[in-house]
Amino acid sequence: RRIKTTPGIHFYHVVPVDHLSARLSEEQKLHRNPKNVINRELTALMLNSYFPQGPNITASDQLQRTVAFIMTDPSAAVSFYANLAEYLEVDSVAKVIIMLL
Repeated sequence: RRIKTTPGIHFYHVVPVDHLSARLSEEQKLHRNPKNVINRELTALMLNSYFPQGPNITASDQLQRTVAFIMTDPSAAVSFYANLAEYLEVDSVAKVIIMLL
């Protein structure tokens, strides 16, 4: 989390995104559950990249990133989105579900 709060340094400057995605997948397999401590922390780290929020972010932006993540690495996406509710309000999670339907 220190990297996330350090101005000018992004997590993907330290560890490539494909390595983090692989870690999400492997942790899910190891624990036989996508909702584990490591995956929760990785979800927090990657939240703004795969589910950005804010006044300038549209639902279309969120949907594009969600679909891209699912298409790129389905296993990692399952782990990420399984933990999403830990960091978002219920209405935001419901919005994701509705967008994907």
